[in-house]
Amino acid sequence: MPAQPFPPGYVDPAPLLAAAALEIGEANLTCITFSGTGYGAAVGQTFENAVNIDWPRIDALANYTRTINWEAGTSVETFDRKPGLNPASWKYGLGWQDGTPIQKALRQTHIVNGRHAWHIDGDGPPVAVPPELAELYQLDLWLNPPGFLKAARLPGANPVALWRWEQLEKGRDGNVVSPEKVHVVAITMLGKYRVDATINSKNQITRIKTTVNEPALGDFNIEHESTEQMTFGGVKWPIAWHSHHGWDDNWQFYRQRYRAQRLRREVPHRATQRVRRTGARAAGGQRERGGAAGNRGDACSTTSRAR
Repeated sequence: MPAQPFPPGYVDPAPLLAAAALEIGEANLTCITFSGTGYGAAVGQTFENAVNIDWPRIDALANYTRTINWEAGTSVETFDRKPGLNPASWKYGLGWQDGTPIQKALRQTHIVNGRHAWHIDGDGPPVAVPPELAELYQLDLWLNPPGFLKAARLPGANPVALWRWEQLEKGRDGNVVSPEKVHVVAITMLGKYRVDATINSKNQITRIKTTVNEPALGDFNIEHESTEQMTFGGVKWPIAWHSHHGWDDNWQFYRQRYRAQRLRREVPHRATQRVRRTGARAAGGQRERGGAAGNRGDACSTTSRAR
């Protein structure tokens, strides 16, 4: 019996995903800890509407550390932020809820475990995150190159692929003169979210994008870009992110005077957060080269070490 012919223009996602996994050593990585510094900014409060203008930076985020364990479906995120400026329940980006208690302590902790999430204000008790927001925090756990590749193998992911010509935005994140032919693999996460990953000619995932529901805005863009990736042992991990909730750069809709947003591993909506990853700890909490990697190896203690 002859093989069933593919439709015109069909792109097989399997070799694209396999090449991307090999490029970053994804098979060796089940857990990672990374650290960095960042800032918070007031979304919508910009003083100037022009290309490359961020929201005003109103607060620093210090001692940022995050541990992600894809095998266990967990994330532990900690950082220091000046108290008194926002709700204690707010991590960054989506989730600002007026009327909730104001942050009182410097140290903030946010935890995801499967379908559930909590936040801790300083040494206070853990407080549960509403289910609809906990689901978005769970989704965020997979919105990185290793997470996307692992999610693409889960039941119901149903990967599809296409190719297109693409260039990155106006000047800050790479090529803006010569468009590049890239491939996009789209999968379904958590049974309902379409997530697209852009893969360049080097088999690197440079963009991950999805859309979620935001009560005030409806369909709400979440997008992560990385054009700077570094090898730690046998694993390649992004050391700089351009991430945003909502639309990127207030310049994008300049003519329509539409509000948008830009940030760099800064996490958006009610604020942005810029995090420069200074190091990574892969698999069993092993320190890899690249600087201070933080010390939250506990969440990785049951996984195999990256080689």
